[in-house]
Amino acid sequence: MPPVSSPKRRDHSLQGSHTLLISADTDFGELLAVGRHPGPSVIILRRVSHRPEVQTELLLANLDGMEESLAAGAVVVLSAQHVRFRLLPISREE
Repeated sequence: MPPVSSPKRRDHSLQGSHTLLISADTDFGELLAVGRHPGPSVIILRRVSHRPEVQTELLLANLDGMEESLAAGAVVVLSAQHVRFRLLPISREE
């Protein structure tokens, strides 16, 4: 199945929006970092069950702690064991 849009086009269309992406795919975070984009915020689910009810439970259990960073623009890596935040845009020094 061909992609709907190229990564560049996808980043450009969401840049500066108040969109939040939730994905198990690390490509979104990588594209934001490489392009030094200010957004959108991304939650990357790492080593989490693919069952929607498990993912929803994990997201809801951690949402209060992520809300401020996501509103500012961040890549959040979320697993059952930890939560990591990187504010956007990600500089080369980080």
